[in-house]
Amino acid sequence: MAARLEYRDRSSPSCLSELELRRLVAARLGYDGLTQDAKSTIRVTVNEPATQAIVEMLSGESVVGRRVLGAPDGCRSLVDALPFAISLALDPLLSPAAAAPADPPAHPSPPEPGPAPAAVPASPVPAVETKEQTVGISFSLGALGVLGLEPAPTVGTSAQLAVRRGPWSAAFEGRLDAPAHRGVPGGQVSVSAVIGELLACRELDAFGACLLAGLARMSLSSNRLVDVRDAARTPGIAGARIQWRAPLSATLAAAVSFDLQVPLGTVSLRDADDGATLWSSPPVAAALGLRLEAGLP
Repeated sequence: MAARLEYRDRSSPSCLSELELRRLVAARLGYDGLTQDAKSTIRVTVNEPATQAIVEMLSGESVVGRRVLGAPDGCRSLVDALPFAISLALDPLLSPAAAAPADPPAHPSPPEPGPAPAAVPASPVPAVETKEQTVGISFSLGALGVLGLEPAPTVGTSAQLAVRRGPWSAAFEGRLDAPAHRGVPGGQVSVSAVIGELLACRELDAFGACLLAGLARMSLSSNRLVDVRDAARTPGIAGARIQWRAPLSATLAAAVSFDLQVPLGTVSLRDADDGATLWSSPPVAAALGLRLEAGLP
């Protein structure tokens, strides 16, 4: 087995150089197990003062194993323990005889009499459980009340397709508003809307916040006394949504949402005789919706 080495020596002065560490590990293994093209990574951190070192095994960006080495004798202990711990991480079947220390590097500290510190006992590197974020797809149908986009309060229906990964989601939502009517001098106007929106959302537990943007196809009609030259307009829409989701089962959830929308254009009807404005779309609209979602959890 081979791995890339990330070495951080925070002791002062430096306890063991990276080159010396690589040489000692290669001497114990009998081959160069620390290569730059390996898929796994061994990260070694020597803390200040040099009485502790941390050896971590990484797969990609995830830590899959970790050992903390104590060094009661300071740097001298780490010179023996670090190469041995790295060798065991690369080759768990390494025998104690094969892992016997090679000639230690020169070090500014004078050697102390007495036997060398005992080798760090071999032990399995504990696995660290990681939770991978999966992609989920959901479909929802809903009903809503609308205020401001048409000349009177009205109701509508919606359908949404969403893709989720972790707390983030992106969705396309289609909405159909029922015609809303308003009396004007000499007749009546009716306005309905078909809306398509893109949403980008961030969820925090049951609550979520979204930014939305889309287009609204406005259909306007009236009796013969009102000019309908503006009977079909497609203004853009931008806004925000807050929502609350409650799981009903592993695949079903209910959601309540409130939208605040700003039409990026004005739709108006004018009198056929004198050109007076009979109705214009307001600058702000709101919608309160209830949806039932189904899909992967």
